[in-house]
Amino acid sequence: MEGLLVLEQFVEFWRNHPGFQVDSFGNATFQGMVEARYGRASAQCTTLVRIWRYGHETDTIRLRKEAGFFADFPHLDFAPPSNEYKLRGADHALTISGHSDQLDKEFVVSILPAEAKSTRP
Repeated sequence: MEGLLVLEQFVEFWRNHPGFQVDSFGNATFQGMVEARYGRASAQCTTLVRIWRYGHETDTIRLRKEAGFFADFPHLDFAPPSNEYKLRGADHALTISGHSDQLDKEFVVSILPAEAKSTRP
């Protein structure tokens, strides 16, 4: 799927989830549970996630830097074509995959709204 279509489906699925804010342009901001896997390493945290569906940063996903979580994983901004977006069917998580030149490794980042497992729409 194209990046914009994946982001649209993710935002529309979670739109009514508590704390999931969507502005008049369709851009989303929410506290997200983020997991990054790269090589044999992984890290998890809850952080602010911003999805830009429209505007000058169309298809961009930004994560707020959290102490400790991103110490070894330097990527906070994601955009096509260097990153691929997909929806994970089981829990409707947004996944981002790509290659990090800084780490010289492939990575996958998974994002769900915070508390998604206990309060799905």
